[in-house]
Amino acid sequence: MPISRDYYASSFDALNTTVDSLSPEAAAVFTEARAQLDQWIDAKFSDLARQADADVKESQKDLEALRADLVAEQEESRKRMNRVVKELKTAVSGLTVNDQQLKKQAKEALKAAQEVKAELEAREAKWHALGKKAVETVAKTAETVVKLAI
Repeated sequence: MPISRDYYASSFDALNTTVDSLSPEAAAVFTEARAQLDQWIDAKFSDLARQADADVKESQKDLEALRADLVAEQEESRKRMNRVVKELKTAVSGLTVNDQQLKKQAKEALKAAQEVKAELEAREAKWHALGKKAVETVAKTAETVVKLAI
């Protein structure tokens, strides 16, 4: 269980009262030790802040790479869908009532539609992964901020 801020405040007050009752030499040693401790705390704080910044930048790079992949895949799917639509339009324009080619083209169109559906489902999973990664990044950043606040 974390120690409350009130505990730290009362401990600090008690410590200052104790320092006031020390001899000048002991007070000087204490003051020097406290200055060194303050420097150490500042250094640790700076280290944590640098690490948090590095973690956020690394996560941003990962997210941007994933986003770029998704955008490229989306563009490729758009081109493929346009090709399928063009093929369907061409097939429809040449149909006759008893055309055997109709069944073949219908099967090809159905297969193409199923492939596009599978691609869209895969893309949806990737977008979910991107969202999960973004949430993990925020959680990691929040964890670091909490460490800095303690």
